[in-house]
Amino acid sequence: MTRQFSIGACCLAAVLAFTAGAVHAQRMFKYVMPDGRVVYSDKSVPGGRLVDEIAPAPPPDPAAAQPRQDTRTEQRDALRERLADRESQFQRASADLNEARGRLAAAERQLADGKEPLPGERTGNVGGGSRLNELYWQRQAANEAAVAQARTEVQQAEAAVNQLR
Repeated sequence: MTRQFSIGACCLAAVLAFTAGAVHAQRMFKYVMPDGRVVYSDKSVPGGRLVDEIAPAPPPDPAAAQPRQDTRTEQRDALRERLADRESQFQRASADLNEARGRLAAAERQLADGKEPLPGERTGNVGGGSRLNELYWQRQAANEAAVAQARTEVQQAEAAVNQLR
């Protein structure tokens, strides 16, 4: 019984494989019915007027369906190169951010340490006192400008790092 079943199954599989190819290669016909409907069929349609015969589509090319191995390798290599370049850009941007933060910390220290007047930044008064002169205020303005510039650089560096994330 098992042998008959396997022989029958093999025969059935062979017939199906043969007819599947034949079905694929059949021509189709386009008919227009008297009421204006369009009918597509692989057989003649009674009462319909034959308008067109449609040739079967060519069988798919298996080589075209699968990308070539070297193309996939090239794509993978290009992707790896882009990822390595992006990682390099991210590392540079992170290093720039750290340097900008260091410059900001140094500028803030200089501003805090610079509150005390230096020699030559006081001018004596008639009554024996002194006042801070223009040199002191210029130095303070320069220190504050350096802090503002350093903060701007930190913000720009942070934006560059965030853009690469």
